[in-house]
Order: sequence, then C-alpha cells, then structure tokens
Amino acid sequence: MYARHAQGALAPETERALRKAALAFTSWAVAQGPDALPAAPETVAAYVDALAAQGKKPASIRQVIWAIATLHRAAGLPDPHQGGAGPLGAQTHGPEPRHASASGRPARRRRGCPNPGHGGD
Repeated sequence: MYARHAQGALAPETERALRKAALAFTSWAVAQGPDALPAAPETVAAYVDALAAQGKKPASIRQVIWAIATLHRAAGLPDPHQGGAGPLGAQTHGPEPRHASASGRPARRRRGCPNPGHGGD
C-alpha cells in the first residue's frame, strides 16, 4: 500500500540508485548469512567495511547507508544505523589525508579551493 503512495515521490535517478543499493546489500547479506531485513548495525558495518575494501568512495558508501535506512523505514523497521551500537564502519572511511609531495612536504591547497585534498595554496 505504501509503495503505491510513494510512487513518484523520488526522482527516477534516485529511485534507481535506491533500488540498486538495496539489491546489492540484500544480495551481499544473503551470501554472507546475516539477515538483510532487519539488519543488525554490525551487519551494516561489515557491509560498509567490505565496500571500503573494494575501494568504494565515501560518497558511495554514504548513499548505501541511506538506501539501507530507507529500505528499513519503508518496511516499518528502525534504521540500523541508529541502532546504538556505536559508529558504523563508514564513519571511519572518510576523506583520505593529504599526501606528501615528492619533496616530502604536505600537499598544499589550490587557491580559493576549500577542499584540502586538492593541493595548491
């Protein structure tokens, strides 16, 4: 019933991203053994760690966490990210530190760029 009322509430690209991320998580959980729905916070953290090990970017991992939470809310279940089991793995996979240049000095920011990962001053 809720799915019918929710149709069109999200942009088509957002719906596709949600479906893709939810299916990937569910498939991973089935292959690994834990329940995907409801998922324990530790299950979501393990999935996040697996994604990080695959080299997924932090923004992609945040999107997956959002999709898992949305999947749970749609099923009338609590968000496993808010499960109180402490921070998820994704929170440890934030932006990488600036790397040293060939001279051994830390990279510098580009002028006018607030992103510390872009180098230059």
